[in-house]
Amino acid sequence: IEMSDFGNSIISRGEIVSVADDQGLQRATVDGFAGERNGGQQQQPQRIQSFGLSSVPPVGSVGLIFSPHGNRDQSFLLGYEHPQHRPK
Repeated sequence: IEMSDFGNSIISRGEIVSVADDQGLQRATVDGFAGERNGGQQQQPQRIQSFGLSSVPPVGSVGLIFSPHGNRDQSFLLGYEHPQHRPK
């Protein structure tokens, strides 16, 4: 995959409203631009997690909504940390 393949992708900031962690994949409801919910999707986008580590970010955590090729219906979530719950 070349970086040019992602030229029309959209990356925006999101804030977690709720998390569903009971279906094998973690999905979250997030608020983005101007009240946009779930990166423009009807369903909750999947939150991508690191290998070997699983956690449920608290409400209010912030991270990225990535929409490949600008397809908002294929958005997924990256990161998501809460500033009050990180090691200092």
